[in-house]
Amino acid sequence: MKTVFKHLASMALAVGALSLSHQALAIGTNVQISTDANGTYDKFSITSFDWADDQSVVIEQNYVAASGAAGAACAGDMTLNCFFGAAAGIGDPAIGSTLTFSLHAQAAINNTGGAFSNGVPNAFPIKTSDGQPFEVTAVLDIIETAEIIAIDGGTGVITIEFLSAAGTFDFFYDTVPNANQVTGDGFTDGLNVVSGVVTSSSGTFEGPNGLGDGGEGSSFIDTMITSYDPMFVDADDPDCDNPGTCLIGSTFNSTLDLDFGQAPFLGQGISCGTGDGDCIIGGDGYEYQQGIDLLLAADPTSQFSRREQIPVPGTVMLLGLGLLGLAGVRRRSRVAG
Repeated sequence: MKTVFKHLASMALAVGALSLSHQALAIGTNVQISTDANGTYDKFSITSFDWADDQSVVIEQNYVAASGAAGAACAGDMTLNCFFGAAAGIGDPAIGSTLTFSLHAQAAINNTGGAFSNGVPNAFPIKTSDGQPFEVTAVLDIIETAEIIAIDGGTGVITIEFLSAAGTFDFFYDTVPNANQVTGDGFTDGLNVVSGVVTSSSGTFEGPNGLGDGGEGSSFIDTMITSYDPMFVDADDPDCDNPGTCLIGSTFNSTLDLDFGQAPFLGQGISCGTGDGDCIIGGDGYEYQQGIDLLLAADPTSQFSRREQIPVPGTVMLLGLGLLGLAGVRRRSRVAG
């Protein structure tokens, strides 16, 4: 009987502790920003960062799974057949084949494109409180794994599914709007206002078929924010009662397009005027290699999530009190017996 009493008491204490605890949940949230990055918010109810169209995504052929000779294996052959076949060292690709590669992406919102969206077109001009232009940029560097899920028997076009991703991302605030998609400069020279890690990816991509046709698809990348500067951004929610700690995640939801004729994303024909056929992407030594890497155009948007503390309902506390009462009754019965 003593054992029963101990068990009941332990259960009651555990349930009582649960009733006093809070569960942390991640829920979507609007954000507010300070266009001066000084903590005085002047843009509110922002549902998403709508990055400018045709931002660049580079899929390197410097594969984790097959480094070294991988670049030479597909030089000039910009098809997924080679990416998942010769470069991976497995010959002809097959459904179920996987490949791990590195990916670099960059995006910008400034006076030439992009918006801080709240459902109203052009609601927020990209200017500081005194009317001066500014920009926000994003840079992602991740390792991603994809799998072949379909091969067209007639054209040989491959469809891949993104399975997982891990890496880092950063947002920068800059009062000198100088991000340049062609040269890759100006994306990391501002104030670092959001940082985090990439936790997962999903989506599909189809093609290209090597006959001059491009490829297209979509990608969804989820992240965890590890730090952010509330001088620039924070949750726009009355339940966010601890500024600087409310935002815990963001997403990158994007279409992906490879069009050999779309400037400045010319696929095999890209020319950055460096003389060696290479193009610096990101301004920090990240290099797109013509004829070896894939250069895609993206149209991404980012949304945010915040931390919410949900108290456990009072009925759980009542259950804990009931168990304590039952434990006491069992103990008194034993003493009386």
